[in-house]
Amino acid sequence: MTETGQAESKMANSKTALSRSIWIRRLVLALLGLLMGLQIYFVNAGRVMGDPLPMPFGYGAAVVLSGSMEPTYSAGDLLIVKKMDHYQTGDIVVYQSGRSLVVHRIIDMNGETVTTQGDANNAPDEPFAVSQIKGISVGSIPFVGTWFRILKTPAGLMAAFLCTVFLTEVSFRKQSDAGAAELEKLKEEIQRLKQDDGNTKG
Repeated sequence: MTETGQAESKMANSKTALSRSIWIRRLVLALLGLLMGLQIYFVNAGRVMGDPLPMPFGYGAAVVLSGSMEPTYSAGDLLIVKKMDHYQTGDIVVYQSGRSLVVHRIIDMNGETVTTQGDANNAPDEPFAVSQIKGISVGSIPFVGTWFRILKTPAGLMAAFLCTVFLTEVSFRKQSDAGAAELEKLKEEIQRLKQDDGNTKG
């Protein structure tokens, strides 16, 4: 391949890379829009419908607010909650008490009545109906819950959205400027090589 051909190939690759970065940027913004929509749904479900833990696909996320489940879970942990048809003694469940959520372990079941207790607590909770259970804890992410609670507020959600858009835009502009500069250099190189080829033939 001639030097001109190599330069033209590089220019084509640079254009492809620039086009790919544009699509990645669009994908990131689309995902942000989706996450923002889901977060608005969760906030509205909690405030309007009185449901502090919406689970549209059978899964939800809850934040541990105290140390009552130490050492299993700590305050600030984010729990992944799965809705179940049946529960049993020993399950760590998230249940609704008023407009609040409680994360405790089932220590007794009597028909449709459940008794729970925090692993670090000395006394059990008041018995409640099994229908109040939102789901069972199937996993946790340490320390993420605090940030999750902040993001559930309108101000936190908007701040996160604007920050992500800003960082994405800055990154895209830097990559775009670098790509444009590289394309310009390659164009100049191709033009120079063509002139050299013309002079050589002449």
